[in-house]
Amino acid sequence: MTEGMPTDNVCDKCGRPVAPRNNAVVYQAEAGDISWDIATLTQPRHLAPEGSCAGSPSRFQHITGQPDQRGFPRPTLESMAAWRSACCRINWDDCPGWCPKGGLGAATA
Repeated sequence: MTEGMPTDNVCDKCGRPVAPRNNAVVYQAEAGDISWDIATLTQPRHLAPEGSCAGSPSRFQHITGQPDQRGFPRPTLESMAAWRSACCRINWDDCPGWCPKGGLGAATA
C-alpha cells in the first residue's frame, strides 16, 4: 500500500514523522480520491491531529463527520463511506479510536 511513497515520510505541515496509519495521502489514495501514482509523489501530512500538528481537518472530516471549522464543504455520505472503509482497511489490526470499524453505520450509530 505505501510502497513508493516519499522516503522522508515527514509531515509537510509540522516536519514530524508520519506513520502510514495517520497519513492523509494514504487515505486519499485508498479511498480512491487520488491515484496511487499521484500519492507516491505527494508529501505526507498527518490526517488526525498529532502532538502540536493540527493534521488535515478538511480530510479528517471525511472520517469523523465533524465539519471542518475553516469552511470546507461537508463531505457527501458516499465520500464519508469510502474514507471510512479505507480507514478500516488501513487499520484493520490496530484501529485508532477515531477509525469507525464497520464503516458508515458504526460511526453514526
